[in-house]
Amino acid sequence: MQIKSASPFDVKIIAVTEVCGFDVDAGLDIRINIIDQKEWDASNLSEKDLKSGKCDCCGHKIKYSAIAKHIPTNTIASLGRKCASNIEALKRCGSIIDGASIALSQRILCENREQEFRKAHPEACESLDWAKSGMNRVASDLIEKLRRFGSLSEKQISFLISIHQRDISNRASATATAPIGRASVEGTILSVKVGQSFGKYNKFKFVVLVDIGGGVKVWGKAKGEWSHHAILGATPIGDAPFQKKGDRVKFTATFEPSKKDPLFGFFKRPSKWQVSEQTTS
Repeated sequence: MQIKSASPFDVKIIAVTEVCGFDVDAGLDIRINIIDQKEWDASNLSEKDLKSGKCDCCGHKIKYSAIAKHIPTNTIASLGRKCASNIEALKRCGSIIDGASIALSQRILCENREQEFRKAHPEACESLDWAKSGMNRVASDLIEKLRRFGSLSEKQISFLISIHQRDISNRASATATAPIGRASVEGTILSVKVGQSFGKYNKFKFVVLVDIGGGVKVWGKAKGEWSHHAILGATPIGDAPFQKKGDRVKFTATFEPSKKDPLFGFFKRPSKWQVSEQTTS
């Protein structure tokens, strides 16, 4: 095996794997954590290529393995942890293998928790699939809590299903999609966050979520900066308007639709920013 005598600069760890079980029909259940996606894709490896579950160095069966690539010859080897630690060219990769293996084990644990929950709550499965799409931040937070702790309360389950159903209803009634390129829009601010601009002066920008109608929402930095002074408090730089939830705004910006959601977009380089209608609260 060429990796044994290779230079450290000629070998890369591109993935780690873990054997999680065995099925009579499917064979070994192997989970993979890809470290170098580019090298993995170039190697054209698949789970089927790893089904032997044996170390290419010693031939013993292994539960955990490191997938190493010999760059000059473009050959791949599946190595057990002990063999990998004894190969001179891979000794510098010990922390990479350990870190990726721990991350993989944590992911498997989270997946097992989620599967157990799905068996116990089949009524929530469609909503869980939707939450994993990442199209709703609150739903994403709930699925993350489920995977970390293994459960959701009945109240949380009902809430997840309700916001999923509301999303389905909103999409059914949507009459537009997120704008593309330079465009002028008008809408209502749904939320406001403050993002700090580090530099010589302690400046802050408002990051806003705006409902521009037709079921479409856009996210980006509002026009204008503010400075936070110890005595004066928040003071505008120039003619920057103070952004509040519920304000109606008009502006021109460059828009890019989300790759996940046609009803959500991002904007940058806003201009002609106007607060056309302010909330009283």
